[in-house]
Parts: sequence; C-alpha cells; structure tokens
Amino acid sequence: MRASVFISCLLLASAPAAASSLLETLGASTEPSGQMARVEAGGVAAAYFNPALLSFIQPQYQAGFVVMGQDLSIRLGDRPAGIDIPDSITRARRLNPDGTTSRLEVRPLPTAHLRTARGSHDGSGALSFIEFGTVVPIGTERMFSLGFYAVIPAGEFQGQRPFYVDEREQYFSNSLHFELLEDRLSGAVFVLGGSYRPLPWLSFGAGVLMANSTRAITEIFIPDAGNQEDARTLSKVSVNTRLVPHLGLIVERPTFRLAATAHFPLQNEVDGQGELQFWNYDYPEGQTALYQPFSFVHGFLPWRVSLGGRYLIGPPEGVSGWVSASVLWSQWSAYQDRMGEQPLERWSDTFAPTLGGGLRMGSHEISLQAGYAPSPVPDQTGRTNYVDNERIHLGAGYQWRLDFGKSRMALAAHLYAAHLLHRSVEKNPSASHPVFDEFPDSVDIATNQFIGESAGFQSNNPGYPGFTSDGWIFSAGISLRYCR
Repeated sequence: MRASVFISCLLLASAPAAASSLLETLGASTEPSGQMARVEAGGVAAAYFNPALLSFIQPQYQAGFVVMGQDLSIRLGDRPAGIDIPDSITRARRLNPDGTTSRLEVRPLPTAHLRTARGSHDGSGALSFIEFGTVVPIGTERMFSLGFYAVIPAGEFQGQRPFYVDEREQYFSNSLHFELLEDRLSGAVFVLGGSYRPLPWLSFGAGVLMANSTRAITEIFIPDAGNQEDARTLSKVSVNTRLVPHLGLIVERPTFRLAATAHFPLQNEVDGQGELQFWNYDYPEGQTALYQPFSFVHGFLPWRVSLGGRYLIGPPEGVSGWVSASVLWSQWSAYQDRMGEQPLERWSDTFAPTLGGGLRMGSHEISLQAGYAPSPVPDQTGRTNYVDNERIHLGAGYQWRLDFGKSRMALAAHLYAAHLLHRSVEKNPSASHPVFDEFPDSVDIATNQFIGESAGFQSNNPGYPGFTSDGWIFSAGISLRYCR
C-alpha cells in the first residue's frame, strides 16, 4: 500500500497545469502597467488580462524574463504539556459511553514517531520565468486582432505539492502551508486571445487559457505481503486539455478609457485510483484488486470580474500623464482546496482595489501602482489550518521606446513587492468545527484495561494551539518588444 501512494504522488507531480495564479498575484510582471494590466496592458499580456485591449495594441513580438521570490513565514505556537499522543494508542480500542468498545475511527501516529518534525516546512524560495508572445491584426482595418501569451518556468516546469489542512497532514509534512501561494505560483501559462472592434471607440475581447484534467491508474502486484518493498507496478496516465474562457470590454475615448473583464472559474483536476493486488488474497466479491481512489484539485481560481478606468492628463504629444483605478471581485466562497474539499468554514468573496498613475515624456514612460488584496479566509480557530494573509502591494515600471521608420522597439522593466500583513490565530474549543481529541478514552486491546494516557485531550494537528503568519513577495521583470 505504501508503494501505491508513492506512485500516485509521482503521477501527480508529472501532470502539467496552468499556473494563472502567478498572473493573478504579480500582474503583468514585465510591463510598466503591472497590477493595472486589466485596464492598461500594452503588450502581449493583454491576451490574458483583457483581450479587448488587443484592438488598441500595435502588431508586435515580445520576449521577457521574470524573477520572483517568496519570503514567507509561519510560526507555530508552543504545544502545551500533555497533548502528545503516546505509543499506547497502537494498542487502543475506543471506549464508548455505553461501556462497549469499538475500533478507533481516526488513526493518529504516536507523536514521537511522526516522520517529520512539526513546522519544518519552509514556503520561501525563488522562481524564474521566460515569457513570449505576439499580437497580430487581421484585415486591413484592424477590426480583428489576435494575441498569444506564454509564460514558461526557467527551471522546474511544473510543481504540484498537495497537502492537508488539518490533522491528516501529520503523516506527511506535519506543517502548515500558505494556501494561495507556494506551488500555485509555479508552472506554465498558455493563453490565446482575440478582439473585435466594431467602432473606433469600442472593443470586445475573448480569450482562452489552457487547463487540464488528468486521470491516473496505478496497478500494483505485491507477491509477498510481508515484504511490500518488492512490487510490480504499471502506471497509466491520460491528460485531457481544457480551454477556460475569459472576456473583456473596452470603451476608448480621447481622454478616458473604461474597462471590464470576466474570468471563468479555473481548476486543474487529477483523479484516479491505485489497484493493489496481493498473492493468494481473497478479494471482496466482484473485485479483482483492492481499490484506492484519490482526487486532487490544483490552482483553483473562482469567478473574477473587474471594472476599471483610466483618465488622460495633458496632450497626446509632449509631457502627459494618466491616473487609473480598478476593482476586482473574486468569488472565493466557492473555493476548493487541493484535496477537492470545500472549507468547513465558508470563505468570503473579496473586492480588491488598485490605483495607478504614470507620466510620459517623449520616449520615456514611468508608472506606479498600489493596491490592497483582502484575505477571503476566516480566522482558523477550529480544525482547519488555511494560512492566508491580507496583502498590500506596490509596483513601479519604466519603458523606453525607440522609433525607426514605421517600426518601434520598446524596452520595459517592472518591480513588484507585496507585504503579507501579520496575522495571528488561536484555536478555540468553541469553534463550530474544533480541533478534536485524536486519542479518546480507550482500553487496551489485549487486557481490556483502561489506558490512563488516553484521558484528556491529545492531538497531532500541526496548527494547534495557534499560529502566526506574514511575509513578502518580490518580482522583477524585463521585456523587449518589437512593434511594426
């Protein structure tokens, strides 16, 4: 059975997925517009953030490079005395209120025998990405435009590291993890967008982002149940590509722009089962193996709808500036975690505002953005340990243009920093789904005598009795664009 779980995890790690959480967190990380990309994107990133903008973008080819770092911290509260689960649980049988006994419904490990020390996980690290894309007009009037945008990791192509958010994580990392960061910010992104401009001031856009569904079947034959390290294994994997749509709208006037977008929910699913066979084993009726189904969800993003606008200040030529604003609504109340489970305590929908502004002086352009991202996660006072923080983010961009004939080269750079505001959580026994006693009153399975160590409260939940979290996210990006 250990072999079955191990092989299944290998299959999960090999499944590709779209990592648009990276774009939702960093914005257009190589454009001056940065976090205002749904309103201002002037390059290939518009294919994702607002495809209606493609109608107002010159035909171009673009390539860039991004470096991102996560400096994240989770500090666990000290475990109180007497909470550790003793070795005697391996001999325990639950003592029911009516005096009868039954098997333990939950099988925690003795605390001293956990494979991993509590809180040993570190969510920090650095990633780098290569991005490229193109914008191509269709027809002489540029009524239609197409855009392609890709972001490819320069190192690990795809990382998926699922985890449990409650006491079940004791068997694995025995730690807490940032729910909406870490592995969600790795992986490749492929986007195709198009726009239709029926009037000089009006553009509609639509795009699709590549996602996938993976089905994995692992067949294992163990010739000797007493030696489970000797196994014969076959793995069957199928990956089906799905296209997840998003929409955009732009109203463009001489001094102002209105923008709206809608991104459909996204999730990458991995499901399947292990089929375990033993030599000389009586299977349940109708079965030829023992089945171990599993299901995971990676990179879940809910409905996201944005509204924004930009107002120009000054003449089109010479020194001019602009101010912009947007708000993004996200339906986090529909969230599914990596195990495909909805939180016991419902998350909240959020409204995330962003402000921006910039100045253009001839061939030079500078811009600034600032925003606030509230956390959809309620205080984790009960059994679950979803770690998430409110974020304040700042961005700064610069672009230099060089015109030659009818063509143009543009060199752009962008810096981004987000601070995860400090958050402290304490577990509460009065929570609607509290941390529970994993070693209830029990008797010894051999002697039928009461096990004194089972009295009181014991738990291996890594988030008990509480935790604090904060951190930083940084990114720096640079791109070169050729427009014709």
